[in-house]
Amino acid sequence: MVFRPVPVADLPQKWRNQLAPAAEAFATDDPLFGLSRDREDMTDVAGDVRKLRASRLNDDGTRRGA
Repeated sequence: MVFRPVPVADLPQKWRNQLAPAAEAFATDDPLFGLSRDREDMTDVAGDVRKLRASRLNDDGTRRGA
């Protein structure tokens, strides 16, 4: 079996109708979603998260003390 990417526009209308509610129900109502969006000091979110986790991880990515 081979899977390949298909644009949503190429899907049958019945399938596209089922996808629409999922897009509308995305985590926008979750108060934690975008928690840091207005923080000017966090321009590199991925880098900031790596810095926070660094104290818990060894250089090889394993947890300290585990």
